[in-house]
Amino acid sequence: MNMTIPYSRFQENFKWTCDRVCQEREPILVERESDENIVLMSEQEYASLVETAYLTQSPANARRLVDAMRRPRSEQMEFSDIDELKNAVGL
Repeated sequence: MNMTIPYSRFQENFKWTCDRVCQEREPILVERESDENIVLMSEQEYASLVETAYLTQSPANARRLVDAMRRPRSEQMEFSDIDELKNAVGL
């Protein structure tokens, strides 16, 4: 998280802060004096975070994803249809 702002600045610059979060694709930490801090993020980034959490719930699936990311592009497989892909990853 690159940016942290106090709650008062967040209130004063609400639209600017929301626009920045969406444009930069970076969440902003909002510090509140007497309450728990909050994080502001775009809906698209939130959806991506939820999807990543879902895909990595299973240790086996998480390993497959990490292995695939580590594989050199030259070794990456191409599939003609979804059934071929499922068969290759053991689903």
